[in-house]
Amino acid sequence: LDLSEGEARERFTHLFEDAVRLRFRADVPLALTCSGGVDSTAVAIAASKLGKRVTLFTSHLPEDAHLDESKYAQRVAEALKLPHVLVRPDVGAWKDEVRELSRAQAMPFGSLSLYLHWSL
Repeated sequence: LDLSEGEARERFTHLFEDAVRLRFRADVPLALTCSGGVDSTAVAIAASKLGKRVTLFTSHLPEDAHLDESKYAQRVAEALKLPHVLVRPDVGAWKDEVRELSRAQAMPFGSLSLYLHWSL
């Protein structure tokens, strides 16, 4: 395909929004894990553009600024006027849940970020 930059951007946007539309077909309320990073923000924007009302969920770890993404996710929620739920995982409890989490993953995991998603 020989596309200009604008045509490529338009094509990508169409494909991306169509992918979101397909995955957000539901008869129940929709939710999205939002870190405020590029990926989850792009999905939230696409869902909003499609008229999908989603609730954003974010892990909130105020005691660890390195892991806490809530301030970025809050900016996304405010900009898109979406409900936003902060979940405060008990980071100390991951050791009690590691066996169940590994079984659900069907493999070991090497990062606390997976536990944060598990908590959400």
